[in-house]
Order: sequence, then C-alpha cells, then structure tokens
Amino acid sequence: MELAPGVRALPLHVSLDGREATLTPTAVETPQGLLLIDVGLPDEVGVLGDALADKGLSLDDARGVLVTH
Repeated sequence: MELAPGVRALPLHVSLDGREATLTPTAVETPQGLLLIDVGLPDEVGVLGDALADKGLSLDDARGVLVTH
C-alpha cells in the first residue's frame, strides 16, 4: 500500500512467540535510496526482502534503517 508518494507500507506476516502477527515496516524512497523504518525481526529478513520485491524494490536499494522502538 502506498501511504503517500514514495512511502510504502510493507505488511509482514510472521510467527512471534508461536503466534501469527503482522508487522508493518515502511519504505521511504529518497534521492539517496530507500529509508526503511521499523524493519521487523532479525530472523525475518527474507520476508522483508520478499515484501520489497513485491513493490519492485530490493534490500540492496536501502541506504538507511530507522528503528523507533
């Protein structure tokens, strides 16, 4: 889902402590590359890569990561 021009929500469906959960990292396109916000869990980087690929993006496009919590 595009939240604003160049800002995409990336819903991730993951297993968290034996329960299914949806996390929603955000990708912001900047002139320098992607800024990824709240990227999810360390063991789920493949799921994040798949979500980016669904939007025509790649982890290789990322130039920064912002973790808010």
